[in-house]
Amino acid sequence: MRAFGNTIWMLRSNRISCVSNDSFTGLSSVRLLSLYDNQITTIAPGAFDTLHSLSTLNLLANPFNCNCHLAWLGEWLRKKRIVTGNPRCQKPYFLKEIPIQDVAIQDFTCDDGKKCSGCFSTM
Repeated sequence: MRAFGNTIWMLRSNRISCVSNDSFTGLSSVRLLSLYDNQITTIAPGAFDTLHSLSTLNLLANPFNCNCHLAWLGEWLRKKRIVTGNPRCQKPYFLKEIPIQDVAIQDFTCDDGKKCSGCFSTM
């Protein structure tokens, strides 16, 4: 991890597998957050809500599972005016390599009917 002051956080290649909704609490001045090349499959809703100054979010090179639990991120990426690099789904197969923000809401599905227990703890 490399932090440059309080505005740039480089968390590249740290084997992070998921991001909880309290991972970035207290970091409201962060402008650039790079989570490039981790093992992130899911991100909890609201994970970036405390990053009020965020202008660049690098989520590339992560194996995102674009199921019903990640639908919020597709919507969030479409609404926010930040640079993202177009992170892509890796699962399910029919969405492989599709940018998350381009996936139709009805395609973010879960087959198991279970609620997401996911990774909703801190990094």
